[in-house]
Amino acid sequence: MFRKAKQLKDPTDPDHGYNYAIFLLGLRARTQGEIQKKMKDRGYTPSVIDQTVNKLIDLRYINDDEYLRSFIENQKEFGSHGYFWLKQKLMLRNVSSDIAEAALQEQFLEEDEEQVLSKFVTKELRGKSLKGFDYQEKQKFAAKCARRGFRQNLVHRLIFE
Repeated sequence: MFRKAKQLKDPTDPDHGYNYAIFLLGLRARTQGEIQKKMKDRGYTPSVIDQTVNKLIDLRYINDDEYLRSFIENQKEFGSHGYFWLKQKLMLRNVSSDIAEAALQEQFLEEDEEQVLSKFVTKELRGKSLKGFDYQEKQKFAAKCARRGFRQNLVHRLIFE
């Protein structure tokens, strides 16, 4: 299904590594860890990877703090997922668990998550009310919300109270 990364003719060429990293950033914004992983998968030497990443940081082409801020703001505005889903997505983008958790605790407060959850519930119910649901239907809906990464206390508060 997925193609394997091409092997390089000269994995020690820093200019080629830099051009590849710029190509990746041209496709979409990426974290430092993503760039490192992609370059490693492509076969670049560790010294070329470090040199390229340091150059990109100096030129401000990659900035993990700005990436995290932008990602979280975007999810607050347009997303329909909760805290745990966001944390998992950030970790898949090679952001360490501690950094992802700190950014989420600072920028994705419970009030923000509650707003996202209420938008999701409104969208899913399409004008219906939860008051017409029996307990089993509410449990199924709560499980759906939990699968989308919302915190249990928020789901319980919104659906069962």
